[in-house]
Amino acid sequence: MDTADFVQNHGGPLLTLYGNSPSKLVMEVYSPSSLPSTIDNNGKDSKQSYFEWKPFLFKSVPRGFYDEKANVRAYLDDIKAKAKVENDVDLKMHHFAQFGALKLLKKFRNSPILVARAAGGEPVMDKRPLGYWQDKGNQRAFLDDLAKYFDESSRKVFVLSMI
Repeated sequence: MDTADFVQNHGGPLLTLYGNSPSKLVMEVYSPSSLPSTIDNNGKDSKQSYFEWKPFLFKSVPRGFYDEKANVRAYLDDIKAKAKVENDVDLKMHHFAQFGALKLLKKFRNSPILVARAAGGEPVMDKRPLGYWQDKGNQRAFLDDLAKYFDESSRKVFVLSMI
């Protein structure tokens, strides 16, 4: 669901109440504090077990979302869990592509290292020798490897999003 869905269905004025952010709207309207209290058969308030929102998984995030270190950290931790890696430095470009985080990566000049730094991760040095990226063969090998994580129809989108 994105802004266009709201506008096409006459929900534009509603969306403006939340800064034109579908994620803000949904998370506020369906937050535990805004839901009516209901007690289940065990006497437990249903609000206590309600869904935990992950704003970074929405199609778009509120403006300035990735300017906050905590938001970048939460997204990195989510990617690390899915990719089954322990450290920020182990995240590579293909992990961001595989788990739909190319917009986050783009904000930080397509650099997993810069994303890790923005999240408060440990600073790391690129382990490649000086001049490594000047070699067209290394550039091509990297892009070929990254393309493996996309199906044929999304490769064109991948190439365009990296420009």
